[in-house]
Amino acid sequence: MAESFCLFSALYKPSVGGVEKYTENLAAALVAQGHRVVVITEDVFGRPTHEVDDNGVELVRLPARSALGGRYPLPVKRNERRRLIERFAGFADYVVVNTRFYPLSLQGLNFASSHGIRPILIEHGSAHLTLGSPLLDPAVEVAEHIMARKTRAYQPAYYGVSEEATRWLSHFGIQGTGVLPNAIDADAFLAQASPRPWRSELGIEPDDFLVVFTGRLIPEKGIAHLVEAATQLTDNAHVKFAVAGSGPLEDQVRRKLPDNMQLVGSLNTPDVASLLQASDAFCLPTRSEGFSTSLLEAAAAGTAPIIPRVGGVAELMPDEQYGMMLPSTSAAAIAHAITELEGHRDRARAMGAAIAQRVRSCYSWKATAEAVTAACKRAQTEA
Repeated sequence: MAESFCLFSALYKPSVGGVEKYTENLAAALVAQGHRVVVITEDVFGRPTHEVDDNGVELVRLPARSALGGRYPLPVKRNERRRLIERFAGFADYVVVNTRFYPLSLQGLNFASSHGIRPILIEHGSAHLTLGSPLLDPAVEVAEHIMARKTRAYQPAYYGVSEEATRWLSHFGIQGTGVLPNAIDADAFLAQASPRPWRSELGIEPDDFLVVFTGRLIPEKGIAHLVEAATQLTDNAHVKFAVAGSGPLEDQVRRKLPDNMQLVGSLNTPDVASLLQASDAFCLPTRSEGFSTSLLEAAAAGTAPIIPRVGGVAELMPDEQYGMMLPSTSAAAIAHAITELEGHRDRARAMGAAIAQRVRSCYSWKATAEAVTAACKRAQTEA
């Protein structure tokens, strides 16, 4: 039976990140299953207030201003925001909120509560946010605890995008209900790969070992450590690096860029897919993830991953046949792992093949959309 979902997500495209892609793909999968979906998000890019995307998902953008480089939208014109949201009173059967610590999250929880709907709230992290500042990060942690405490007043059903994200909720005194995993339609992701000849474009020789990073250039993704590791590996003429992404650390990365590393900027999805296919390994020395979308994309492309045990990594990579698990995010640990794979390329190819098979068998958006629908139904019966 067709049902109606309101998805509240402070971050959404054209902003690029895991929460944005999770919301977009979940919405599309729910529509494909015959449901009606409205995504309510923040407008910090001057986009239309209301439109319907190519997947049939309704988008509603609320007035907001950008803070922290677009990572934390702040509400403006509160009366207009309420008016836009209340248009969907009587529409929604279910309310889904991503994630715990945005003002829009509280507004979505309040909307659900005022209309007799028990919402579900999906956690996307496994550690505190960081701005890379010893002065500001403690304040960010306090703010996260305050926002988490406020969500509890609405008694949502809490889930995580991975087992680790669900466990992280206990740090805030919250009991998680289960996992609604991040996912990827692997074959569809690869089918849209662009024909861009990355290795020739970047001057990568056939016998070079190309390591790729895809993601935002922010402190928690570990890009500074990767740059340092690349610097340590400049004596190995066959190891090359490509960094795809943008963000507040971009200027810093450019200043410290070693000769074996190239920045290719922020890429669209087809170019990301083709770059991953052209690479020998994917390295994301991140300190915190719920369940990395970039890792799922690398897995879909069959690119051997090098990543620490954070978020959903252990679920996708239960042992070392699926990738290299970094013992730390230090430059030395990263350089050692890359050197190990570069010296054993058959092992890298075997890892890529194994994780490509696993992501196809275990992590589809169809399955996650069905799990979200079941979680929403269960939340109403347990309310």
